Amino acid sequence: MLLEIVLRLVVNAVAILITTAILNPHVRIIDNDLGPVIVLAIIIAIANAIIKPILMFLTCPLVLITLGLFVLVVNGLVLLIVDAISANLEIENFGWAIVAGIIMAIVSIVLETLLGMRGREGLAHPARRTLYVRVRQGVCHPGGAVVARENSVCLSHPRPLSARRERK
Repeated sequence: MLLEIVLRLVVNAVAILITTAILNPHVRIIDNDLGPVIVLAIIIAIANAIIKPILMFLTCPLVLITLGLFVLVVNGLVLLIVDAISANLEIENFGWAIVAGIIMAIVSIVLETLLGMRGREGLAHPARRTLYVRVRQGVCHPGGAVVARENSVCLSHPRPLSARRERK
């Protein structure tokens, strides 16, 4: 859990640095040292955890009507709110906030994929992590794709053990 939080903060910090390097005159960090960047990453993480879900709930009809494209506007709003809260971030206007949100999302997706934080076995989806269980014999999960020998370890379906049936 702590490792996941630290990795997310590092990913946020790197995404901020790359975004400000690409959009330097329009989106910039006032003090480009490590400390302010980490503080900015923490503020963005808190804003994404608290403010973004509220905005997503309030704008849910617009997100549905635009088939998800309004999420880009929500990301821009979150960045403008972070700009207003933090003295270290300067965003020129709302359009550049949307562009910065797009770039930060792309950089974050790439970094999380490279670090193994996304996907079926990644940290981003703890409910879908692959489980390893000891079985005596038979199949690990109802799909029957993985057969195990006696007392060996096999991959199991990501559903809870209580929801799984073993074949005999």
